[in-house]
Amino acid sequence: MHKLKRLPYLLSTLVIIMTFVATSQQASAVVPQSERCTPVGTILNTTGCHGYAFNDTMFWTSTDGINGGPVIYSASQYAIPFTVNSAATLESFMYGLLGMSSPTDYSYNYNKEGAAFIIATMLGHVGGGTGDFGNATNMIAYAKQNFYPTAANGYKGWTTIIDYYGSGLNSNYSINWGSTTTSTTLGSGTVNTMHACPPGTSSSVCQPTPGAAPSGSADSENFAWYALAPGETETTHPIVFQGPKTAQNPSGVTYTIRRECGNPIGGPAWPDTQPGNGVPSGNYSLTPNIQVSINGSTSSAGSVAQAGDTITFNYYIDNNSGSDDTTSTACTAASQTFSGYHQQPGTPETLTGSGTPATTCPQTFAASPTQHQVVTNNSDTLTAADGKTYCRTLTVNPSSASGGSQTVESCIYVASKPYVKVFGGDVSAGTAFASSTGACTDDTNAQILSWNTLGAGYPGAGAQYAAYALNAITNFATNQNGAGAGAPSSLAFANTTASGSSIFGGSLGSWPCMPDYYDSVPSSGTSGLSGTVNVSSLTGSTAYTSSAGLTFTAGNVNPNSRIQVYVNGDVYISGNITYAGSWSVKTMPLLEIIARGNIYIASGVTQLDGLYIAQPNGASGGTIYTCATGAGAPADTSSSTYYSTCNNKLTVNGSLLANTVQLLRTAGTVNSSSTGDTATSNSAAESINGSPAFWIPSTATTSTSSGTLTPGSYDYIESLPPIL
Repeated sequence: MHKLKRLPYLLSTLVIIMTFVATSQQASAVVPQSERCTPVGTILNTTGCHGYAFNDTMFWTSTDGINGGPVIYSASQYAIPFTVNSAATLESFMYGLLGMSSPTDYSYNYNKEGAAFIIATMLGHVGGGTGDFGNATNMIAYAKQNFYPTAANGYKGWTTIIDYYGSGLNSNYSINWGSTTTSTTLGSGTVNTMHACPPGTSSSVCQPTPGAAPSGSADSENFAWYALAPGETETTHPIVFQGPKTAQNPSGVTYTIRRECGNPIGGPAWPDTQPGNGVPSGNYSLTPNIQVSINGSTSSAGSVAQAGDTITFNYYIDNNSGSDDTTSTACTAASQTFSGYHQQPGTPETLTGSGTPATTCPQTFAASPTQHQVVTNNSDTLTAADGKTYCRTLTVNPSSASGGSQTVESCIYVASKPYVKVFGGDVSAGTAFASSTGACTDDTNAQILSWNTLGAGYPGAGAQYAAYALNAITNFATNQNGAGAGAPSSLAFANTTASGSSIFGGSLGSWPCMPDYYDSVPSSGTSGLSGTVNVSSLTGSTAYTSSAGLTFTAGNVNPNSRIQVYVNGDVYISGNITYAGSWSVKTMPLLEIIARGNIYIASGVTQLDGLYIAQPNGASGGTIYTCATGAGAPADTSSSTYYSTCNNKLTVNGSLLANTVQLLRTAGTVNSSSTGDTATSNSAAESINGSPAFWIPSTATTSTSSGTLTPGSYDYIESLPPIL
């Protein structure tokens, strides 16, 4: 495995040999050009010791002789192991060396070049010192393009030859695979090949180091033909291709390969007539098929998984028609993971990702009707991550006896299904705010709609108590964790029987008007606000007003502070608002923000304590947006950054009242919910927790004697259960 002064070759036959053994003769003086190179020209009808694939000059020099390494590198004794003992295993071995699963990958060329060199010489490329290909990339591409028979290469693919020799259909053609106990001695004048070093370069630079992978300049060197000199011998275990004996070729040997090092020996070309080539045969039609399952359930291309789901791709080749087995056929899987949503194209695309499992191809497929699995079940299984699209392709080539390939692509999208939870309270949809006359027009199209697992106990979106809707209640359970009839529809008013798998109730009929909260603004004794307000600065039991929109920054509502803020415009909340400190029943804090307009909650807000009301101002306003990017700017659900922008959970300890509540948070997914969800432990995007802390403390009232604002108080409070 060290510096080679010469490498052996077999006379008038092409042999593939795989090991480099430095003999005592190889340690001798430089072999003259007349003995090393001239015989090659005689046998190959070309100039010997010149580069095969590139436009290289003579590799032999008077000072160094000719130096190089094995055609195929292996750390073991045999570069072509004895497990390669049939046409199918040889094709699979060469397929792997060429990196056929990555057609444009030339990052590691040493063994790709070696495999391409063998295939090119078998297909009749002689070389000759001027360079058949010009560079390594072109030679590798040629080998890949002609590996299988196609219409483009006139059905003269390399595998067709190998299949013919190894089929046993014609007794004149065979392959002798040899054994560890059967060897051949190569002697003087035998034509050999090597992965050649440039003239003047030490073989230690351009051949692999024993026990290590090739690197550096060894990764892109040329090949040279040369002859064994008088007195030189090489012992080899060859793979011999045997054809008919003729006057021109009395031995019948048409190609030979050394197992030790992968070197072709004897000459670079097959006979002019290549058996089995040029005529497509057989009656078959192959179709690639990728089957997908999500959490063990069969799905289809374009299905949607959730984060944490288990996705498995299974790869099959279907022989849907025809009566014949195929010849050796390639099938290649490819993968790519895209960030965000990636539309699966109508025509399969080229995927460039890594981590795709290896197929069992090349292989022969039995006649129809048969489905062949070409990747072991569950070998392409993954756990879905947020905001990804997983795509897979499977290509079969040739797909029929007439050539051509077929590719199928399957993409699975990963999307979150955020849900809302309500604890300690009810949910209603459809009622409207009262007008100045006290009348309102209900919205009979109003629904409650979210995500629910529909599993036992109906974990996911829902309320601890009741839900009321003038239209349908969809995937929103009631009486969660409750007794009696339980979820999902026992407290889904109008208390009708659930319809279908996800309609839990609704169609209540009518509902009382919501009061005009803004109309109760005190006429006097209030404090004016404008611009930006920190809630911590609002103290006592006071009513505040603003004639225009306000921005509330983060702040605390202190014990015994009972604050009402009436805003004649939009409200933007940019930070958390919380009830701070320690308080008793008598000192409970209270915050009510009543906007005659919209309420926008910044994406970074994670907690709001209090009561938040948005009611229309004429025909506009009245919406609460749970995720916004600024004042007057609700999150854009069509934006590529929407998911990441709103991916914070929002907890409201209190209540939201509005003409419309747009639940825009993206945190969590319904698959993460459970029947044990509590107000403090759940995976909901929005968790709304009703509590006595927002209705026991009375708001400020006007004293009839002094005209000043004073805290009101209840005579008593009693809670009654609903009567069903």
